[in-house]
Amino acid sequence: RFGSESLTYRALNEQANRLARLLTAQGVRPDDTVGLALDRSLPLLVSLLAIMKTGAVYVPLDPQHPTDRLAFILDDAGCQLLLTSTQHRNRFGPARAELYIEELWPQLERFSAAEPAWAGSGKNLI
Repeated sequence: RFGSESLTYRALNEQANRLARLLTAQGVRPDDTVGLALDRSLPLLVSLLAIMKTGAVYVPLDPQHPTDRLAFILDDAGCQLLLTSTQHRNRFGPARAELYIEELWPQLERFSAAEPAWAGSGKNLI
């Protein structure tokens, strides 16, 4: 539950699986670092799980921090991709792909809700 919104564990898992598949289609691979800058919400929880299901690692960012600080964190962590909200557009500096959760949400139904395959090992970052 978050505010007036709620998800069952099943719906949470299915949405995370779909988003993981979408992120994989966008080129996210195991051991990649993905910046995550969303306000507290159910999509934040779905996104955390989805990133981990790809085998990537999420780098949590507070969108309220100064732009220079956010850009430094993203560069230092090697993030080539940032998952954020349209309300935070252009807050993170140049030279990386930004995906906006509001634009991704309608696309999720195209992807399977089944668990994504991932053949990770103890040597992976996650």
